[in-house]
Amino acid sequence: MIKQINCIQDWDHSLSHLLVDCVNDGASINFLAPLTLEKAHDYWDSVVLSDTHSCLIAIDEGTAVGTVQLLCCEKENGRHRAEIAKLMVHSNFRGKGIASQLMNQAEQLAVSKGIHLLTLDTEKGSSANALYQHLGYTFAGSIPHFAQSALSHKIKATNFYYKQVGSL
Repeated sequence: MIKQINCIQDWDHSLSHLLVDCVNDGASINFLAPLTLEKAHDYWDSVVLSDTHSCLIAIDEGTAVGTVQLLCCEKENGRHRAEIAKLMVHSNFRGKGIASQLMNQAEQLAVSKGIHLLTLDTEKGSSANALYQHLGYTFAGSIPHFAQSALSHKIKATNFYYKQVGSL
């Protein structure tokens, strides 16, 4: 089941375990391995949900096994766009379509908010690239030496994608 949450604190424990699992498995989501549970809790404690910052979670037996965030642009000339951030699926639940379900729900949420353009980025060469292309995202380009890899800590390129959603 995919659910939009209104309060991170209600899910902090399972979201923190999810973040640790994903980063320590190599996910390129702004953290480096080994990620501690304490640092994951600190991250989730800092997330403030609002009209412009939404969080969707995939739930299995009362535990968050996946998540994605929708970050709407707050700039006056950019209120038609949003960024997809921190798409994560627990390593034990991958290959079951959860990431696609989360992304589809995020796109629907974006359209309901009047968003027409979604952007995202991911580490060049990661398996996420194939997922985003499969979901209809257009490759916009790469920036070399953009971010450190979660596992190797080597600086790698990042790929940028976009997708038009809804109608203009």
